Amino acid sequence: MIRRKFNMNDGLFFAECSGDYNPIHIDPIVSRRFMFGEPIVHGLHMVLWALDVWFDKNELANVKIDTLNVTFPKAVVLEKTVTYKLVKEEEDLAVIEIAQNDVVCSKIKLKFSEAKGNFSKTLNTGFLKGVAPKEIPKELSFEKLKTTQGALDQYLDESSFSQVFPNVFKHVPKYHIANLLSATRVIGMYCPGLNSLISSLEFTFDENDIKEERQKYNVTKFDDRFKMLFIDLVAKNFSGKVRTFMRPTPVDQLNYQDVAKHVKQDEFKGHNVLIVGGSRGLGEITTKILVAGGASVCFTYNRGIVDAEKIENELILNNTSAKKLKLDVLNPETYDSFLENDWVPTHCYYFATPFIFSGVKGVFSESLFKEFNTVYITAFIRLVSFLKEKGTKNYFYPSTVAIDEMPDNMVEYTISKHSAQKMCEVLRKSDDSLKIKMYKFPRMETDQTVSFLPVKNHNPLEYTLSFIRSFNSEIS
Repeated sequence: MIRRKFNMNDGLFFAECSGDYNPIHIDPIVSRRFMFGEPIVHGLHMVLWALDVWFDKNELANVKIDTLNVTFPKAVVLEKTVTYKLVKEEEDLAVIEIAQNDVVCSKIKLKFSEAKGNFSKTLNTGFLKGVAPKEIPKELSFEKLKTTQGALDQYLDESSFSQVFPNVFKHVPKYHIANLLSATRVIGMYCPGLNSLISSLEFTFDENDIKEERQKYNVTKFDDRFKMLFIDLVAKNFSGKVRTFMRPTPVDQLNYQDVAKHVKQDEFKGHNVLIVGGSRGLGEITTKILVAGGASVCFTYNRGIVDAEKIENELILNNTSAKKLKLDVLNPETYDSFLENDWVPTHCYYFATPFIFSGVKGVFSESLFKEFNTVYITAFIRLVSFLKEKGTKNYFYPSTVAIDEMPDNMVEYTISKHSAQKMCEVLRKSDDSLKIKMYKFPRMETDQTVSFLPVKNHNPLEYTLSFIRSFNSEIS
């Protein structure tokens, strides 16, 4: 079994190599609002790495890949170990699995044969261009995607590709490599483009009568329920079928004016409020509610400065304000940032969270459980300890109805939240002056809860405003 980690430099290399600059792979700020909460590895990058390992281990001197079938049941995120495992190898067939956190993320099946003669020399590669252009991914509606077709020039930067995938470069004809790279560019940049997520691919490397040197793509079928597209790819001596989803777009919360209509003027006046994780989701709604109710608000962000600036500017346009502050709850050295000018919070709302839908049914991940505990328990204890010395006594802690429901794909999250509930009880008992209140939110409509399947997501404003009012009533 072979292990490695993909990092951001790997993602940037493959983007340059393939021309697939989709931000879900290379932009940690933008991708935090997509459905995985962090950057993921290009599917074809994983495939090419697996093929490079397989060629390195294979004793056949002259191998020709005839077909390549791959499924992607789960995305691979950056900076976490993946494993390569050859699960089957026969005379003309190999099956490889790539896993992360003991979960299979990619299953690769390749059929191969012994190349007769020098097959690669029979393919004209003189038309191949060097470095693929850097473009912005297209963002089309699903209706427009249903009839999308086009053709792409073929690119292969031989120098950089051969350094990272030397065994693939040695055994696979350059033209076929270019077709693989074009396939990921079709999906990530054109169809579906920005909001794409690959599900499976089937490639065949047989001689044909096609003269076209570009790779043509054409949507042949679609599934409205899952927003799935079936795309045919064709080029000289190459054909492919790709199944891909149109990924749900990020969720925008209500604007300030719509929130303010539901809040009583000055109902939170006199409160100095620190909202940890207030730049998006439930934290963003809370920021707008408390500002509308007359509170003095500081809201924090960690990586999402663009989101924070958007909220700040929106409030200014509405003749009000809240101060944005950078805060990393895992780094106590940043805690002093919100105490400038002797401003001390009377209330703290704690919305810091990792991506909550990271679990897998039937698998318990110790590393994921530790990640949740670090944010929900360890960091909160540190922050409370810091703040109570400054005089902050009132803490709003969001919990979840998942504690009672225990979804089998959210075990690490729900156990951690249950432990956090006990933690809050311990903190209250240790200091009678602390008022820490937990509120169980149902599934809310935020970036964290987007899904391919239709699910019931509740209105964040309705529940958040109700819980805030209950909180202020209970602690008064």
